[in-house]
Amino acid sequence: MAFEIGERVTSSWTGPGTIIGPLVRVKEDESDVLGVPHQMVRLDKPLFGQTEVLRPIAKSLPYVDPPKKLTDVQKALQTDPESLAIFLQVFKKSGRILISAAPDTAELLAAQLSSVSRLTPSEAVDYIRVVTDRTHASKFDIIISDPPIGLADRLRVNFHLNGHRAKKGEVQINSRPLAEWLMKEHDVVPEKASNLEGGGDGTQAQTATAS
Repeated sequence: MAFEIGERVTSSWTGPGTIIGPLVRVKEDESDVLGVPHQMVRLDKPLFGQTEVLRPIAKSLPYVDPPKKLTDVQKALQTDPESLAIFLQVFKKSGRILISAAPDTAELLAAQLSSVSRLTPSEAVDYIRVVTDRTHASKFDIIISDPPIGLADRLRVNFHLNGHRAKKGEVQINSRPLAEWLMKEHDVVPEKASNLEGGGDGTQAQTATAS
């Protein structure tokens, strides 16, 4: 019996993948009248450089993806939504989001930023501070002032009192899930890169450009 297109399957030879084609019969030799049922599978990981392979149905098994690890925000939504409500009120007072990336990852990050905000990909590049250090990982820094005691523990994040991008009296939080939650669920727009003076974290800034 054929798998449904889009169904997840796996085998000991290829590992997990997704069915992308209908049943076809492949004759393995001249005596094979009916042919062996096969379906095209798009593999999660390439096999000998191939990402799509035709596999015998009999050698494929249904596959259930393991549950994804919850982010700290998802955990808070489930167990302590009040902590996010408190954080949002603190952020609304004077909070801001600062985003930075290395040159090689800025364009991809702009597309990702667009998917969680009201910015288009071409607009998003103006909100990413591109640094000259190519080893610089993409960073989503949230800056807030006067957070209540215990909020960091409830949110499962670190509040850095001496963050490079925080001013006196502010704390810096490096949390992409929390920043994306603010942008996606509460329409927060990050700080424009042109508003930032210098690198702020020991790196020299440069202007992002859209391709």
